[in-house]
Amino acid sequence: MSEINFFFDRTPIQIVGVVTGKIYAEGAEADCFRTLKEQYPLANLNEGIYPEPLNVIRLKK
Repeated sequence: MSEINFFFDRTPIQIVGVVTGKIYAEGAEADCFRTLKEQYPLANLNEGIYPEPLNVIRLKK
């Protein structure tokens, strides 16, 4: 049985804090969300457990 990989999107994005403007991650979408998950393992985008609300900005290729 083959493995299903949900992190296939290589679209470049920036994840930016709404309040501070701090860039939490930048690069391929899959890598950014993986980095956030490693930095904040108990966090959830919908529940707002990150240090501040986050915006995902899609960058042009």
